[in-house]
Amino acid sequence: MTRLAIALLALFRRVSPAMRKLRGQSEDDVVEQRVTSGRTWDEFRDTLKAAGASLSFPGTPRDSFDRPRATAT
Repeated sequence: MTRLAIALLALFRRVSPAMRKLRGQSEDDVVEQRVTSGRTWDEFRDTLKAAGASLSFPGTPRDSFDRPRATAT
């Protein structure tokens, strides 16, 4: 099942640029549409929500002492 999903994603990545070209759209046009419609911001917020929700999963350390510290590089 996983291999099928990966194969479908790879196919989509190959076909997607060709479909945009047929429609007369460039990559920049698609990005501009996503930003002006607010879809990019919505996806960013959803990503932050998912990150916040991961902190409440079972087994996640509850206090800052048990959580790993970020190391400065």
